Amino acid sequence: MMHVRESVVTIIGAGPAGQMAALFLAKRGIASLLIDKSEHPRSKPCADVVTGQAIRILHELDANLPLDKNFTDKYLPINGTLLHTPNGSQLDIAFLPLNKLEHLPTCIAMPRADFDNWLHNKILASPVIQILENTAITGWEKDVKSGEWTLFNAKKEAIVRTKLVIVATGSSASLPFTVGNLTKQNKHFAIGVRGYFKNVGNSNFPNHAELFLHRKMMPGGFYIAPFNSDIANVNLVMRSDVAKRNNINLNELFWEAIQLHPTLKERFKNAEQVGKLEGGALHLGTKKRAISGDGYMLAGDAGGLIDLMSGNGIPQAMISGKFAAQQAA
Repeated sequence: MMHVRESVVTIIGAGPAGQMAALFLAKRGIASLLIDKSEHPRSKPCADVVTGQAIRILHELDANLPLDKNFTDKYLPINGTLLHTPNGSQLDIAFLPLNKLEHLPTCIAMPRADFDNWLHNKILASPVIQILENTAITGWEKDVKSGEWTLFNAKKEAIVRTKLVIVATGSSASLPFTVGNLTKQNKHFAIGVRGYFKNVGNSNFPNHAELFLHRKMMPGGFYIAPFNSDIANVNLVMRSDVAKRNNINLNELFWEAIQLHPTLKERFKNAEQVGKLEGGALHLGTKKRAISGDGYMLAGDAGGLIDLMSGNGIPQAMISGKFAAQQAA
């Protein structure tokens, strides 16, 4: 018979939202159980940009975190976004420094696998966070009288009883929709594909992420985020209802952009793909929705907090994880 763990606060999903919830609870000395369906390090299609908002949250958690050499030295600081308009114009959106006195980086591009694993090591160092990996939560029951939740694994075995559930399972999982009673609407979802490339030609704006707008991609865009001088994240995001209505194959559109867009064609003429294209769903923050209720909270992508224009969900995930911890405390 499977042992049933008892926990006051259980967090499902060990991405930035779940990790921040656990770490901010730990900062207050509050124990939690963090469950994830896989283990770190793991690949995750993402914009791979740790923005200024995210760095502020790290600084709030621990002032030393944003200065950790394992976090800052390997990857490129991003000082702005270069916007390419459909008519070929460019707009440089420079970022203001976060804190000149403390020398905080303004923004960093780094693979999600590395960022999540870096945070995972902080989780492992905490004496009040239990972590349960390679465990998918596929079902739940709530006792009306006690208010306690019972969580079930893929074998339909009860494995956890808890008073509070923070669901941070991302955009694609069904759990947020059943727990939070949400309805999936394509106009509030996007789809994206991401690849890593070596030898992408430089723009005239070093240390910049780039967003290419094109009528065929809207609402959405084509993004480049350089990790260092060798490799870059290249991704395309489009709202799901538009892609479905126009019968758009996102992989085909991705390669079409690289091969036919005048600027991209030149920039990618010597580029080499590293690994394969990966795709995923993005639960957008384009609709006001309830993401908490009696005994539960949804955090990060699970709550639909991704920004369509940037395609980024990391900062919103971290902020919502912090807020969830504050409410749980």
